[in-house]
Parts: sequence; C-alpha cells; structure tokens
Amino acid sequence: MKDIAKAYKHLSADERFRLFMEAATRKDDQEMDRLNNSCPRKTYLCDDDEYTKRKTRFMFLALVYSHELGRLEVLAYLALATCIAQEGDEYPEKAAQADDCFDLFLKVMQMRAAKNEAWRRFCHELGFLDAPPEYFGAEEAPSIMLLAEEVAKLHGELTPEPKVLETTLAAMREGWSSIAT
Repeated sequence: MKDIAKAYKHLSADERFRLFMEAATRKDDQEMDRLNNSCPRKTYLCDDDEYTKRKTRFMFLALVYSHELGRLEVLAYLALATCIAQEGDEYPEKAAQADDCFDLFLKVMQMRAAKNEAWRRFCHELGFLDAPPEYFGAEEAPSIMLLAEEVAKLHGELTPEPKVLETTLAAMREGWSSIAT
C-alpha cells in the first residue's frame, strides 16, 4: 500500500477524482483520506468571493426565472393552439373543450404575469429599477408570446395570480438570502 501511496502525488485531477469516487462507493474512508491528504495544494488569485457569489447567484436566479417562464410559455402556446384547433367544431364536446383550453390559456398567462411581477419586485428589493433577466443570460420573450399577451389582454385584465406571485417571490428571496447574509 505504501508504494501506491507514493504514486498519489503524481495523479492527475481526473485520476484522483475517479479513485476518490471509487473509494466513496466502497465506503473506504481511509483511501478517501489518503487521496485528499496527498492532493497537491495550490494558491489561487481570484475575484472577491462575496462579490462572485452574489453575481453568480443572481445570474442563476435570472436563468431559473427565465426557464420557468419558458415552461409556462410552452403551456400557453399548447392551450391556445388547442383552443384554436377546436374552435367552431361541429361537435358540442369539442367546442366545450375549446372553452376549457382558453380558460387554461388565460390561467397560464396569469401565472406568467405573476412570475414577471415577482421578478420585478425581487429586483426592486435589491435596488435594481430595471433588470430584465435577458441582461443576465436569459432569453428574451419571443414575439409570439407578445402576441399571446395581447390575446389574453383582449379577454380581460391580465392580473398576476396572487398565490404564484407570493410563492415565486418567497423562493427568490430564499435563494438570495442564503448568500446575502
């Protein structure tokens, strides 16, 4: 075992990682300790950790927010397309499904409005007056979504869904507070 231990200092990072994971799988704590203790020590120069954590966390939250919006947008597209496909159908049950699909579309658009409002409030709490997520790597809303917003507005006020707004804002605050304290 001592001969093998002498070779530990010559392991590449990938080799050390793979041996560590194999030892962890075997629950071999001694081997894991030997691999950790023989790992070369290096000194790095990097950006301030507090700054980097905040920047990274904010960008991560912006991407999560954008991803959630994307999921809602796909659902809205599907509901609206289904509604359009079944609208005016000669079968009464299909016509009723079109109404249900349109109700779902409006509900999804209210959820999307809530996510947008939660992001806006979260950014204002951090002191940002204008912080669209696309500034931080997220994608802009496609023009088809802007059209969907207009369709929703034609059929009533597009008010944010209160429960979605509250839970989304609480999740953003929690995600932020873990590094901002």
